[in-house]
Amino acid sequence: METLKLSCLCGSITRSIDIPKSSLPIPITFCHCESCRHVTGLFCVSNIFLPSTSDHTYISGEPRAYKTSAEVTRFFCGQCGTHCYLKHIPSGLVGVASGVVDKIEDVAEFKAHAYLTDTRDGGLSDWLPLKRWEGWPHQSKEIQPGTNVVAPRPADSTQASEARLRCRCHCGGVQFEITRPNQNSSNLSSPWPDMLVPFHQEGRENATDEKWWLRPGVKYLAGICACRSCRLGSGYDMQPWVGVTSSPYVPNMLTTQAFIPKVNILQVDGKPFSFSMGTLKRYESAEGIRREFCGRCGATCFWRSDERPDLIDVSVGLLEADTGARAEEWLDWCTERVSFEEYAQSKSMISNLSKGLKAWGKERA
Repeated sequence: METLKLSCLCGSITRSIDIPKSSLPIPITFCHCESCRHVTGLFCVSNIFLPSTSDHTYISGEPRAYKTSAEVTRFFCGQCGTHCYLKHIPSGLVGVASGVVDKIEDVAEFKAHAYLTDTRDGGLSDWLPLKRWEGWPHQSKEIQPGTNVVAPRPADSTQASEARLRCRCHCGGVQFEITRPNQNSSNLSSPWPDMLVPFHQEGRENATDEKWWLRPGVKYLAGICACRSCRLGSGYDMQPWVGVTSSPYVPNMLTTQAFIPKVNILQVDGKPFSFSMGTLKRYESAEGIRREFCGRCGATCFWRSDERPDLIDVSVGLLEADTGARAEEWLDWCTERVSFEEYAQSKSMISNLSKGLKAWGKERA
């Protein structure tokens, strides 16, 4: 038997799982459906569906349950927000979030992307080459290599104007809007993020006060992080943020991030943004480091620090851009580096993603 240890970020939820070695490696499919994006705040989710012969040992903690449909219930830590696992009610299958286990290499293998039509632009699949499917693998049409994923904009578009971008979690308990950069967006300072200046290099303090989060075309910088804290904070190996953490406290997972000045985040009624609005719940993962998530559905929402209190990392999976999951009309994606990739747990997958990002960036240069 192969034993996996499961833990959330705060350590309240822990489990031990024994899997027959004959079942390894377990294939993993990245699910890009709308529900998975909005219930986690991520580009996509990757669950390890356990063989029926696996043994589960309870150690500590009871997660909160949230139903995304009549068939699927998801479980997350009510204290830190980590998504731990889901249950498919009709089949009884349990899918453990790939980011909460203590090892992934040789235990599981990333094989495919599913429900890509929900992304409208291909999402992460353009950066991580795997088999691609319109719906679930082998139950829908396969998208051939070199074919762009293009789907029509939703008929019931929520975008009131090009000046604001609506964002929401799955249950709707957290809703807000992002505005275009303006003259107030540069009235703050921040050290360089790891994706632009690796944490171990000199010059991270940004002595020349470059406004690196503001990009040409009235856009914000966005990128991917592979640090441990983000992996455990969301439960998955990659999380998209509008903004990337630049703190030493968060080196071992994959998150997608966009940096948004707090002045450019509003409540849906136009009032100033507040971290106490709706169903937001806060967890302090280290001194001066705060993470907000939805206390009802568990979606990761924000990352912020005392080091740069006015520049907020926003989970990209919450964005509702009409053009697609990557929200390219709002975000300029950093393609030269996956932040903290040296600390990634899924090293081979992160390496392939890093190569794919660079290739995608060069093609579009």
